[in-house]
Amino acid sequence: MASFPRLPPELEHDIFLLAFRSNNKEGRNLIFVAKRVFDWLIPHIFNIVRLDKARPLPTKFNESVYKRHGKHTRHLFIEAGYGRYLNLFPNVIDLAFWADCSGQAYISSLLQLPLTRISITPSPSLFQIFSKVTHLDLLTHFSLFDADSFASIVQPLVYLPNLTHLCVLPEMSAELVELFLDRTRCPALKVMIFWGPSEGELAELDEDDWSEYKGNDSRIVRVKCNPRRDWELGARGGVDMWIFVDGIMASRDKLDL
Repeated sequence: MASFPRLPPELEHDIFLLAFRSNNKEGRNLIFVAKRVFDWLIPHIFNIVRLDKARPLPTKFNESVYKRHGKHTRHLFIEAGYGRYLNLFPNVIDLAFWADCSGQAYISSLLQLPLTRISITPSPSLFQIFSKVTHLDLLTHFSLFDADSFASIVQPLVYLPNLTHLCVLPEMSAELVELFLDRTRCPALKVMIFWGPSEGELAELDEDDWSEYKGNDSRIVRVKCNPRRDWELGARGGVDMWIFVDGIMASRDKLDL
């Protein structure tokens, strides 16, 4: 009986990886084919992790599993109740921390991460993390600061030399918007998104009365999208709100030529 042809390991690896990427949910079953396939696919399976009760990814939370494989995670979504497990994911570059993260233990863990992107509710202590990232998505409009403490607390903190992309709620005060737009405070800032919720596709808006800020800075884009869906789309390399606004800015630049 003729033996089955053997493929080079590199080609076999690529075939299994393509099969997994074509359907990552069903593709997880491929890890049971052989140990080598398990070793090939585990870093890709745990590349994106979503810790929430409704739609966990890639599996229901299991601390021992994430102790073994959390090192592979680059994109992490954390809902309330899971913040204490942040230390299981030491190599995260893209973090959606949709929980109370004001505790000092969280700050210490966040400072250890090689973050470039973060979606989070702001607090004064978090600005030391914000200074490292290029993409910052703020989930509130700083209502935690009253008018009297605004200048003394927020103003000295807004110096973010690496920030290129910022997303804020439209009701953020014009005074704070102008702080972020100040080129001496955020010298690399290319675009600021005024965000609104939507269950439909990404859409650019052009409404003069949609925000408190009434300036005409050309870096501002108004966008609506579904935040949870948008985060995962971006983690998978799709066109999320950040890539979407980059396209808008590129189109504006062409029109100005």
